[in-house]
Amino acid sequence: MYFLNIGRKQINFIPILWGLMHKNTYANVTTLSAIAISAILLTSFTMLGMQLSQHALAQNATSAAPSNATSAAPSTNQTAAQEPTVGQSFVWQGTKSSQVSPLPGHAKEQVAAILIPRSDGAVYSGVLTFSTTKGANVEVWHAYNPGNTSALGSKTFGTLKTANYNGMPVAITDLSGSGSSASVPFSGNAVLLHAGSPFTVTYTVNAVAQPAKTINNVQSAMAAAPPAAPKTLSPGNATGSSSSSSGTSSKSTTPPQPTTLS
Repeated sequence: MYFLNIGRKQINFIPILWGLMHKNTYANVTTLSAIAISAILLTSFTMLGMQLSQHALAQNATSAAPSNATSAAPSTNQTAAQEPTVGQSFVWQGTKSSQVSPLPGHAKEQVAAILIPRSDGAVYSGVLTFSTTKGANVEVWHAYNPGNTSALGSKTFGTLKTANYNGMPVAITDLSGSGSSASVPFSGNAVLLHAGSPFTVTYTVNAVAQPAKTINNVQSAMAAAPPAAPKTLSPGNATGSSSSSSGTSSKSTTPPQPTTLS
């Protein structure tokens, strides 16, 4: 036994040592517990931070998708400037004001372009429903390239309503009479509303663009055309014509340049 004599008192060291050992053990357990709790809290905070980061990234990705979709949607002012993908149906709607017709010789007429000629020559087919502030008719333009046109303007076959848009010959079809509203099926290279004075139109067009194959057959018109009579001049007529033309000054005129559709 471990005793310490102090005067008349004896002190037993075993309870004291046992208390110190027990105290050290309690300190060690407390320290380990604190370390374990700190590790658990650190791991929890780390996992929570990762979850919050993933959630934020998901929200950013979700918010970015509608933004792109909204910017890609055609606006009312850009409808005519865009070309839908060939073979993919589309639905456009909006309100437009008319402009001066871009066709030469039609400067006094007003048109509102719903679908303008495509750069790839594809043809639109679908349905146009509209309401206008004034009476207007639907015009459909077709690419016009029949080849030999020497006989197409004859009295036998009559003439087509044609024009030229930015170097592209077009044949014009009127699908409806003048009215303030209608729903009209169509197929052609361009779709417009036409009137004699300015107007606005609200419309919905449901259509698809498809490539077209051009097939011309004007052999009957060419066969029906009378052969051109040869023209001969006598020396006297030739002299008179020469003197007459020498005394007259020719005046060249520049045809009006067509504008573009908007």
